[in-house]
Amino acid sequence: MKKTGNAKKVILRSLTGTLVVSSLALSSTTAYAANLSNNGMSNMINNLMNGASRMMNPGGEFGGQQASASTADLAEEPTEIVTGATTSSAASLTVDEANATTITMDETNNDIKISEAGTYIITGTCSDGNVTVKKGTTGVVLILQDLDLTSTTGATLSINKGAEVKLIIEGTVTLTDAEDPTDEDSEDTDVADAFDGAAIKAKDGSSVYLTGAGTLNIDASACKNGIKVGDEDTPAFVIDGDLTININAANDAINAGYDMTILSGTLNISAGDDAIHADRILTIGSSDGTGPVITVTTCEEGFEGTVVNLFGGEGTVNTNDDGVNAANSDGTYSDELDFSINITGGTWTVNTGGDGLDSNGNINITGGTVTIKSASAGGEAGIDYDGSCYISDDATVNNQSGISGPDGEPGQNTGMPGQNGTPGNPGQMPGTDPNAQNTDAEQTTDTTDSDSEETVTTDDGTVTFGWGAGTYSTYWYEDGVRQGTETDTKCFSYDGTVRGREIYDPDSDAWYWLDANADGAKAVGKEVYMPYVYQDEDQWSAEEITANAMNSDDGLSDYIYTCITEGSGKWVRYDENGAMLKGWVTITGELAVLYPDQEGNTYYYDTKTGAMVKGEVTIDGVTYHFDEVTGELTE
Repeated sequence: MKKTGNAKKVILRSLTGTLVVSSLALSSTTAYAANLSNNGMSNMINNLMNGASRMMNPGGEFGGQQASASTADLAEEPTEIVTGATTSSAASLTVDEANATTITMDETNNDIKISEAGTYIITGTCSDGNVTVKKGTTGVVLILQDLDLTSTTGATLSINKGAEVKLIIEGTVTLTDAEDPTDEDSEDTDVADAFDGAAIKAKDGSSVYLTGAGTLNIDASACKNGIKVGDEDTPAFVIDGDLTININAANDAINAGYDMTILSGTLNISAGDDAIHADRILTIGSSDGTGPVITVTTCEEGFEGTVVNLFGGEGTVNTNDDGVNAANSDGTYSDELDFSINITGGTWTVNTGGDGLDSNGNINITGGTVTIKSASAGGEAGIDYDGSCYISDDATVNNQSGISGPDGEPGQNTGMPGQNGTPGNPGQMPGTDPNAQNTDAEQTTDTTDSDSEETVTTDDGTVTFGWGAGTYSTYWYEDGVRQGTETDTKCFSYDGTVRGREIYDPDSDAWYWLDANADGAKAVGKEVYMPYVYQDEDQWSAEEITANAMNSDDGLSDYIYTCITEGSGKWVRYDENGAMLKGWVTITGELAVLYPDQEGNTYYYDTKTGAMVKGEVTIDGVTYHFDEVTGELTE
């Protein structure tokens, strides 16, 4: 995304906290064009492959890359963090079960209207009915107890303008909005006016405190929103307690026209549009770092508001578009508030097909644990902002997909989607330098941190060959020149973008990836898919393909020839130090931090090529079966 404006240039740091964002692979793998070298047939094999990286999570394969540095614009001080309502007047209402009115709903007792203060217990089963707290009614404690309620005419529960309700969930409560979504635009004004488009609707000026210890199932999959809150002057809608809320919505799971505050509870969300949206301020968790547990299995955008505050809790958010978004399409509160994403605590994992954190204004990360894996193709980035971005030393940010600031200069916007993704980072085949790599040596998963490998330096300490440590990243030098940058002629390009270069380090006997979009920084903790495809391959004869395959020694010729002719390729993995892994790999330790959804899984990578093994394979005389898609050892 292009940005405008000016800000100070600083380097993104690896900090002490954790932020996670990840990206969906959105399109299918195609025949990638490789830039062929002009140095003769012996070098053509070095430009054979383009690749795409993969990040795994329960939702499938994701693109993204481990970030090691960024040139994006970061601020030295945070901007003001504005908070919304943290409580509701309804929270203090007293529950009087001894004098409560119990109402059992069924097919005949199906239209419940509450117009006086008091405690009400609603239970029963009804296939078409409604509960309504009438306009201006305050002091209402509403206990939904083992209730199964469906409505085809308006919301199952309507809290009208100015009403005050403490809503308590006991047992298992299921609310299903079965309205006809076409009623919203009906030419019959009575039909259109009656349309609520939500299972729970809290209208303008109402005050609602949703709590309890039960389970609330909201099914809005056939209509629109799960919970819809008033458009203006709504004092507060607060979710707090030990309850579990499961929402399946065709549009937004939760949509608030003013503020939305979620202090605790467990939320499981599937949404066709936003998971949780507030026009003004969305607050999740408390300033002490406590908060809800939120899992968003699918949505377009995750958390959205003019201001989004993540103060505490934990969650995993899987989105097709932006993960956390400070924006408001109608600009209702943009004159009052600056767009801002503020993360002060909690543990958050965001897997997104767009930007990980996307603010039309500022981003402040002052604490917490956050991991970002997002699609870097098409200008998307892990962190994208128009104003300023501040990251303190009390936060750990594991951003695997780059930063794009107001100058429109992505820090590590590398575009590396998954196996079924758009073109990403290219790779160079191991074995193309037969004098360097000992392919017959015993392979292990223990690799030496390349930062400590021997380098050749001048008297003044300048690196002439080998690894050199920058402020936050490690770089590879040849003849005193940093490799893997956009000006490195040995790098691979796709669609006009220089992706990077893979190099072999004889000191550690391992291959590494240099990321051109991070000025050649060594990338760590990622997987890469490398298809073997020639540029304009349809114009190459079988003899030419064979000749180029034969340029690789070490017995790889047949393997490469098959990959070329079948248009196949291989998955490889780089460890937490950036070295290509070979042999048996079990995801533990630092790898488990980078791939939390693969923790405990075991894989096998060919000891010669580094290719991930799939299907039924015999290793050292023992037959194993690996998943045909993920490569995980199954038996």
